[in-house]
Amino acid sequence: MAAFCFNTITAGPDADLIALIGLLPKYGFRLIEFHALSLESHLQRRGLTPLAFALKRNRVRAAGVSGFPFLPFSFDERRRAEFAETAEMCASLGGRTLSCPIAEGPPPGGTLDDCMRISMETARDYGRMAAEFGLRVALESRKGHLFMSHPVETLEVIRRTGRENVGLDADTIQLVLAQCWPDAVRSFPREKLFGVHLAAALFDRDYLCALESLRYDGPVTLRTPNPGGWEEPIEETLAELRDKIAFILTV
Repeated sequence: MAAFCFNTITAGPDADLIALIGLLPKYGFRLIEFHALSLESHLQRRGLTPLAFALKRNRVRAAGVSGFPFLPFSFDERRRAEFAETAEMCASLGGRTLSCPIAEGPPPGGTLDDCMRISMETARDYGRMAAEFGLRVALESRKGHLFMSHPVETLEVIRRTGRENVGLDADTIQLVLAQCWPDAVRSFPREKLFGVHLAAALFDRDYLCALESLRYDGPVTLRTPNPGGWEEPIEETLAELRDKIAFILTV
């Protein structure tokens, strides 16, 4: 059975991560996904060691880090160094997966074959670098981009990498925008589904049933429940998420 996971961006990019970790068990969360923006803000004030101690003290596990962009057409040396730094942080916190949303479109004049080839090569580089830290990479489609806007395209990029540690992150908002409905999710290769992001506004039992039919047992990560979620007291947000999970599991 999939495990529900809390993404730190739900508490805002500048949230006190140590205090947040201390609250999670009270509301039934034992799994956390760190957003790259949250980690960046935390590191401006404190190091990783107190964060690792907080996880251990509260018996909360790190699923991984999200928010590092997939940049198939501009993965230069600076970005490679940033990726390696993020991967090292993820591994040091005990995480397993880097969730990377597509963050740029192809340059003008590029053909579909060019896009596929370059994206595959970059995804292979992401996977190779992540493997040095014992991690997996989950690529996330984003509607609005000229390429990899649909999970089918993203899965084809993943397949062509030939790497076991490169897979898919399915975000329910992006699935809806791409008109990729639960019946289509049932056809996803289970071994390549590394993560699921569930928007609280789209707590759709049909998508969870599709995951159950795949026997998906990875993290289902929850995001901001409403546009004002960052201003809402974090314990109210946690209670709201807990109650929504309880409701959807009984429907």
